[in-house]
Amino acid sequence: MILVVEDDEMMSNVIEAVIKQETKHYPVIVPDGRTAEAVTRDIKPDLLLLDYLLPDINGIDLYDRLHGREELCDVPALLLTAHLPRTDLQKAIGERNLSALSKPFDLADLLAVIEQRLVA
Repeated sequence: MILVVEDDEMMSNVIEAVIKQETKHYPVIVPDGRTAEAVTRDIKPDLLLLDYLLPDINGIDLYDRLHGREELCDVPALLLTAHLPRTDLQKAIGERNLSALSKPFDLADLLAVIEQRLVA
């Protein structure tokens, strides 16, 4: 299962369709960090796909909260952001060994990074 935390409905619909059609994984879509934390109390995802700008938390802080839980500390993550050129964000991504894609992204790139993170 891939937990997709994305507040843009159109973007989450595209991501959901691509994952369902092009991979063997099942996407679970949630719109914010609070819901992501609630969902992960019951299930452990194989991958976290996090938007950076969420209504209640940013994707880096959400990653830190989720990875701070023992049962989720080994779950790989992918950050989606339109703010990738920012130096502070690049530093945070590197420090956490995250993969990141800049919006807008090519769907083939998204699928490649998903598979890479799931194999790593």
